[in-house]
Amino acid sequence: MWSKLVILCYHRVEDYTCDPVKITVSNNNFLKHIHYLKRYTNIIHPDQFFDFLKNRKRFPKRSILLTFDDGYSSYLQTMSLLHDQSISAVFFISSKKEKHWWDILSNILLQNRSVNEKKYKTINTLISDLDGKFEIEKNIDSNFTDELRRWKITDKGYPFYRNKAFYLIADKIMNAEYFEQKRIIKILSQLSNEKRDFSYLMNDKLINYHRIGFHTVNHLNLSKLDYKSQKNEIVLGKKDFELMIKKRINIFAYPFGAQYHYNDETLKIVKNNFSYAFANFCGLIHKDSNLYELPRFLVRNWPIDKFEKEINNFFNT
Repeated sequence: MWSKLVILCYHRVEDYTCDPVKITVSNNNFLKHIHYLKRYTNIIHPDQFFDFLKNRKRFPKRSILLTFDDGYSSYLQTMSLLHDQSISAVFFISSKKEKHWWDILSNILLQNRSVNEKKYKTINTLISDLDGKFEIEKNIDSNFTDELRRWKITDKGYPFYRNKAFYLIADKIMNAEYFEQKRIIKILSQLSNEKRDFSYLMNDKLINYHRIGFHTVNHLNLSKLDYKSQKNEIVLGKKDFELMIKKRINIFAYPFGAQYHYNDETLKIVKNNFSYAFANFCGLIHKDSNLYELPRFLVRNWPIDKFEKEINNFFNT
């Protein structure tokens, strides 16, 4: 019987105060995850993984590949920590310079007690444009800020209109057609002057030790884009990104990554420009896995006992 491999999908590793989309793993939990994986699994090098797939070799028992999506400023610390632990991973980078829209929204609506006048008016106008029949709170009492920040997008109900606004705007971005996605994201980007820190991509030691993949320019729902717009996000974005890091890129990850987040046109473009592509739905890797829809298991901010159970469950999928 052929052993099967688990690909883990992490996002941001950081001590982050507010994470409504549940993709951040704390530094402490991540370090415990790594120590557990080193002791009880075989963490394989990305090059070894691709060689095994290409040549249909047997994976070692309880093999794990680590991947990271989106391209957060904290990747410098994450890459360095893994390097110090003698672990090589795959990092998929979305190349847009502005902060991701979910971080901008989180900062405006959930992290701060008060919203300044300009942002308050802009967000309320956007809510109205999206057929929302409410306005956000300009100020939140300090006694309730923990409740505001603890909220997750999967929770039922909204403790404040700010939480409801986050859900409404996120849902519209995820499900709107291309130009509407871009319009909303442009409005949000104009509310923040923060840029993402890509300095880790200039660190030769780290990007030669790890493997870098592409994750589109703007991290949009590709299934909502026409063919030309998809090519701009994937092909033109890839060329610009390769010039930026002075490396050829042959691995790709679909933004969001469920099978309804890309389509046959996406697959055609990706197959013509990459050797491997990673998705974000559950499944084990085996010798006959589709090289352009490699499944992964999403990792949350689990304490170590929960993480151990999840890893064992993954291998038994």
